[in-house]
Amino acid sequence: MHLLLVDNSNTRTKFAVGTKSGLEVRTEVLPTRELEKDRIARLAAQFEYEAAVICSVVPATAALLREALGGVRLHEISHRSNLP
Repeated sequence: MHLLLVDNSNTRTKFAVGTKSGLEVRTEVLPTRELEKDRIARLAAQFEYEAAVICSVVPATAALLREALGGVRLHEISHRSNLP
């Protein structure tokens, strides 16, 4: 399975695709302050993936990412995630 991995921080938001064998070579980085729904959707459309994982420290941007990624299966990691 190909997963779109989105790492959203206060400064930059990174996009990459991961598989069980590792990360694909291509990555994209956008300044977090420049994120917009249409721009995220256009960027995500350039990758081949079946599901997405968002890791975010910016709740408002996480909501924007969820909306922009539409109906794709999605898992979100945030400060509320119950991790071991």
